[in-house]
Amino acid sequence: MPEPDPDTVARLERENAELRALAAKLQVRIEELEARLRMTSRTSSKPPSSDGYSKPPRAERRRQERTDCKPGKQPGAPGSHLPMVEHPTWVEVSRPARCSGCDQPMAEDTEVVSTERRQIVDLLLPATLDDHVPS
Repeated sequence: MPEPDPDTVARLERENAELRALAAKLQVRIEELEARLRMTSRTSSKPPSSDGYSKPPRAERRRQERTDCKPGKQPGAPGSHLPMVEHPTWVEVSRPARCSGCDQPMAEDTEVVSTERRQIVDLLLPATLDDHVPS
């Protein structure tokens, strides 16, 4: 193998050093630009309008991460309600005038399929309790 020319070797070493310096500068520049890309209105003084259209992912609620419980009353937990009064002050029996399915008038002797009972509490002085019972 022939001996390389000393001028060529020196020139190649200079070019190599220049290219290494340029690569180091470009690496620093890339890191600066990537840091800029990671900046949002939450991590800098940028206004929220500069974040663009994409939204950051929502953080999961800590409670849901720990357990499989859904928010609200859990099955089997005691509920709270206003109990119905056994003997209301007044009872109103109401019958529908028309059929909800065919919109025909209801006959007096029409068989009752189901009933529903509701109580209304009027907070008057003295308080009265009305009972509405459909027939």
